[in-house]
Amino acid sequence: MGHLLKTIHSAAAGLTPPLSDAAADSSTRCHSTMKRRLRKKRRLGEFTDWCFELDATFDPPLTERQLDVLCEQLIDAVETAGLQFGGGGDGGSYSVIVQFGDRQPNEDDRRQFEAWFRRLPQLASCRTGPLRDANYGWSS
Repeated sequence: MGHLLKTIHSAAAGLTPPLSDAAADSSTRCHSTMKRRLRKKRRLGEFTDWCFELDATFDPPLTERQLDVLCEQLIDAVETAGLQFGGGGDGGSYSVIVQFGDRQPNEDDRRQFEAWFRRLPQLASCRTGPLRDANYGWSS
């Protein structure tokens, strides 16, 4: 009985998700010894969900109407690309995280959305972050 409990405890310890610091770059970690089912459950290796951040500031700040139009246009652009996003802002700044939808975002998506924002007439600055693991790629 004690051996069975020790085996169950050892197996359960392996199910704890890695800490974000330890798994900051899950794409380079070796998961070859982890079973496919666990990689999928933990969203590691070939099951990693990717995202990128996009921060924009406007000068002069956008009016509420302009912000509504921007949001509607961004929704159309992101959905057309088969992706999803979350975020928002006020008239002076807008921050979004573009992530997986029907497919995973890639470097081309990052460049295209940054270019999309750079075409906005009141844009003061735009920063597009690197592709990162949407589940483990954030520092605490």
